[in-house]
Amino acid sequence: MKRILAIVLMAMAAASFGFGQEEPPLEKVFQNLGLDLKPEDEIVVKGPAQGLFLKKDRLVEYMLIAKYSFGIQDATSIVRAGFYSQTTNILLRLLFECGPQAGDKTSLSGLPASPKGSCYFDPGKSPFGFYVQSANFNPSFSLEGETVCTQNSLNKKIRRFGDDIRKAHIYPYKTSSGIHPDWYVICWEFSTNNDNQDIITAIRGVELLTPIYGKKEKEPKTSEKPTVAMK
Repeated sequence: MKRILAIVLMAMAAASFGFGQEEPPLEKVFQNLGLDLKPEDEIVVKGPAQGLFLKKDRLVEYMLIAKYSFGIQDATSIVRAGFYSQTTNILLRLLFECGPQAGDKTSLSGLPASPKGSCYFDPGKSPFGFYVQSANFNPSFSLEGETVCTQNSLNKKIRRFGDDIRKAHIYPYKTSSGIHPDWYVICWEFSTNNDNQDIITAIRGVELLTPIYGKKEKEPKTSEKPTVAMK
């Protein structure tokens, strides 16, 4: 009887913290964020420039727009996100850290308590990439630990992924009014279930190096007046 009661209490606690709550597929996440995207709209870039960006004529704006990795019940669900320059010695530059407060039992997506809104930074004139680290897989947030980067080539050292090294999926920032120039969406996967929505970030003020858009390999029509879907 005591064992049954304990199981019931665990189930009630799990429900109150969001355990068992089914995460939506990536396409549904896009819809919730007001993005007119499908998973197959991913931007394909190959070669040494893959996963790298250049700053345009403004400070780069970077923001977290959704987080579905772990739940508020997981004390170790802290995620760090930042950028690095393409240099011989990779130096990670932290932009923000988000914890369990970025999701709750009613909505696993949403802006975190810190930072409130956007981060702005100047990466300089050199090509740069983005990275994420999860405390679940890299408790010390060290470069030697698991660090998922926009460059597939930097993910080869993560043994747990095996040959599945594309863990940052880059998309155009597209709403009902079209694709917005110098905006991009990155869908991150730092686990192995490949739902590609552990966290989702948006970038403004950049361009991809040698982008190839989707399977047709043609640059899509852009919108002259960008709007922010998630604000």
